[in-house]
Amino acid sequence: MIKATEGASFTARTWAANSTAARAAGLKVIPYHFMTNADPAAQAAHFQAVASLAAGAAYALDWEPNDVGGHDITAQAGQVEAMGTTLAAALGRNPLGYWGITGSTPGTPTATMSAWDRWVPRYRDGAIPSFTGAHTSPFNPPGGNFLFWQYTAGGVVGGVGGAADRSVAQFNNEADLMAWCG
Repeated sequence: MIKATEGASFTARTWAANSTAARAAGLKVIPYHFMTNADPAAQAAHFQAVASLAAGAAYALDWEPNDVGGHDITAQAGQVEAMGTTLAAALGRNPLGYWGITGSTPGTPTATMSAWDRWVPRYRDGAIPSFTGAHTSPFNPPGGNFLFWQYTAGGVVGGVGGAADRSVAQFNNEADLMAWCG
């Protein structure tokens, strides 16, 4: 997952370099958009254009509290749903939702959002001893289901400069993960 955009006009300065280098290193890239209270249709159009989202490709929406210079620009659940349903109609797949842990979620997801695949936003204390088999997050979100669990901020990923967040994927095998990515 690589941040592409935020709001209706911000593009992450690292998006182009990191997504290009990650793809060149043979990695699947899942672009994500950080939600604000800007118009959901404008956010969707900006994200789709910057990330070059194609039909069937995986993408994520990050919904967290958002304060810029003392001004709350946090999206409401209805805005997240509106952007997600706009993108789903255009791309033929629902977004991966990044929310759900107390303290990192600004509200209650809508019923529509609750049906989307999830990426759990909570770092783990300590290392994971083995990456074989199933994993459970010590911070399971309400509803409990997730496909990815962001567990550390200190990873190194070939093709991406600097420290990177790392996530555990809940798939039976690499082929299932690649199929999900689209």
